[in-house]
Amino acid sequence: NEQSGCCITADARIDYREELAEKLGLAWNKAKDLPDSILLLNAYLKWGKNCVRHLYGDFAFAIWDGRSGELLCARDQFGCRPLYYIETGDCFAFSSDIRGLMFIPGYFPKVDEVFLVDTLATIVPEKDKTAFKNLYRLKPAYVLICNQGGHMNMEQYWDLELKPGYAN
Repeated sequence: NEQSGCCITADARIDYREELAEKLGLAWNKAKDLPDSILLLNAYLKWGKNCVRHLYGDFAFAIWDGRSGELLCARDQFGCRPLYYIETGDCFAFSSDIRGLMFIPGYFPKVDEVFLVDTLATIVPEKDKTAFKNLYRLKPAYVLICNQGGHMNMEQYWDLELKPGYAN
């Protein structure tokens, strides 16, 4: 987006598109043919990192905001679409396919034996772990914000709320 200096890459299927377009102030006759990535970017431009609170569907996306010098990575509430990442000290890389990260300069994939043992022993591994050391998966319903100084901040934006009386 030349006007904002933001760019997006996304693996997404956005549901309730008409309602989202209305919240964004977009005419449905024009918005109905927009790619999901453009709807996502418009949501980010309106609500910033809180855009994920307005989204329904399956998604993993990253938005570079040239104005703030920050990268926002986000994953849908149920983790239908994956988003993997590594940090090698001088490089942060992400991909929706784990194989895309195997050949990043400075990253040397090593099998995480603890992850494999936990998996074989039917112990549910942490949702952010993978079979490789120092290669992580963004948890469902989380955003990861990275700035140019190398600081990373992870925030959960959604959690399943159980109403009283439904747990019985």
